[in-house]
Amino acid sequence: MIVMPSAPAQLTCFWPTVLTVRDRRRQDVALPQSARIGGPPMRGRPDLILTDFASRLRCKTSSSRSSTMADSPVASYSKTQIWLHWSIAALILVQFLAHDGMEHVWRSLRRGQEAAAGDWPLAYMHVVLGLAVLALATWRLWLRGTRGVPPVSGLEHPALRLLAQATHFAIYALIFVVPISGAAAWFLQLPGAGLVHVVGKNVLLYLVLLHIAGALVQHFVLKTDVLRQMLAFRQA
Repeated sequence: MIVMPSAPAQLTCFWPTVLTVRDRRRQDVALPQSARIGGPPMRGRPDLILTDFASRLRCKTSSSRSSTMADSPVASYSKTQIWLHWSIAALILVQFLAHDGMEHVWRSLRRGQEAAAGDWPLAYMHVVLGLAVLALATWRLWLRGTRGVPPVSGLEHPALRLLAQATHFAIYALIFVVPISGAAAWFLQLPGAGLVHVVGKNVLLYLVLLHIAGALVQHFVLKTDVLRQMLAFRQA
């Protein structure tokens, strides 16, 4: 993640330089040629030497402070990140439990038959909730890149840490692949998009179960605070 310096740090580095150049131009008229801007900068100008030194020192201090703040990881999830996590989880659960209507409508359309009237509301709900998952996942990924997330704690073994990271990456990828492929199959009738949607949905189900099992193991066996952080709505 690339973090730009804050505005105060940029102004602190830039503004004294502007003042120094302006003062130089204002005072150069009364100076000999050797001491003007075009001449040696360190001759006969102790006030400018001190100004340059203070400017550079202040700039270095501000830059180091900005880089320290950018490199330091966040201590907990924000309230918005927690809300997005559980909202996406709830929507995915509804999608898994109420997907029969969409399947019936899709099969009827593929066979050139008329779908049952009672299946259409469930099919439309499936489409709307899928687009909502895609929008919330995009928001959550943007917050992860701009704000950051707490570091994984309690997983000292490299294999466990790698498994947790790979599971998170795969879940993030499928949260985007599944609704995008479903939208492509529904709106654009792209060949193969429906198959990608179904396969991705099944893989996502197993990854979510693995994610839940890993969170429970970390909480009850490894005694980490990962689950408590994601449940800390008031403390976030």
